[in-house]
Amino acid sequence: MKKLSNVLMAASLLPMCWSCGNKSKSEATPELSISPLAISAEVVANSYTITVTANVAWTAALEFEDLDTAWCEISPTEGTGNGTITVTVALNAGVVPRSATILVGSEGMSNRKSKVVQLGVELSDDEMLIGKLIWATKNVGEPGQFTASPDAPGLLYQFNRNVGYSFNDPCTPEWTVTEIDEDSDWLPQNSPAPEGWRIPTWEEVDDLFSRGFKWRNAGESGYAANGLFVGNDEEIAALATKENPQGCIFIPASGARDAVAGARARDWCMEIQTSRSTGRPDWAPVANSKTRVVIWADGGGLCDWSGDVQSKARATSVRCVRDIK
Repeated sequence: MKKLSNVLMAASLLPMCWSCGNKSKSEATPELSISPLAISAEVVANSYTITVTANVAWTAALEFEDLDTAWCEISPTEGTGNGTITVTVALNAGVVPRSATILVGSEGMSNRKSKVVQLGVELSDDEMLIGKLIWATKNVGEPGQFTASPDAPGLLYQFNRNVGYSFNDPCTPEWTVTEIDEDSDWLPQNSPAPEGWRIPTWEEVDDLFSRGFKWRNAGESGYAANGLFVGNDEEIAALATKENPQGCIFIPASGARDAVAGARARDWCMEIQTSRSTGRPDWAPVANSKTRVVIWADGGGLCDWSGDVQSKARATSVRCVRDIK
């Protein structure tokens, strides 16, 4: 009888135990956490991952610290339970870092936050950020080296060659190449650019000059040479000086050496080259493989960045660019 009583008592407790267990499961404590809580993004475009640990439905949103909201995106913006959020950042083509905060929340819970800080471009004294490209502030001197100063002309180079000729007479080394007949653009193995730099494309030079320019005579700018400040509106470029270039680069008047005998030519103007073998992209290709486009400007206010077709054996100064990394 006693044994039967114990069995009946145990049976009577089973519904109570099941009820308690079911209640504990349905009222589990809401959990929501994210990792990492901070992302240090590189300058270049890239993607990063935030891990969401949760047992609830959640939403995600971005909060920016300035008006620029196009540089950072997240996906997805909602989920249930564990998941991941992909954070995509665009190239930061500026020197100032920028930041945004990712907010992940659920009903009745405070937001979990992860801060994204994207670094700005770090520049040396030899560099100027213009648009989405870094321009050298000095011409190329000896192959693989820049000149000591932005107003130094550097050496003069024939197209697709890495032999530099002197700016001043007598011409050194001896002028021997009077004609270059080839179809290729300027090949990297023939570039006199310092390591990590390259000769700009036509499109890059076109973008630079399209931003604006202003010719300044020696003494007006603090430089010892006449030349062109280029890379910003004309009104701003007119205020540029050696001490404050106003976001421009200074390209000194360095003229050229003529293809026939290497004689000095157009000393009064600035000439630079692009890596393009022919003229502008919207031109028909230059029929003569012995010629290419040169960009030039002078103190009379003339500036032809639509291109001046010259012999590939004509030697002019070289200004380099490098990509943001």
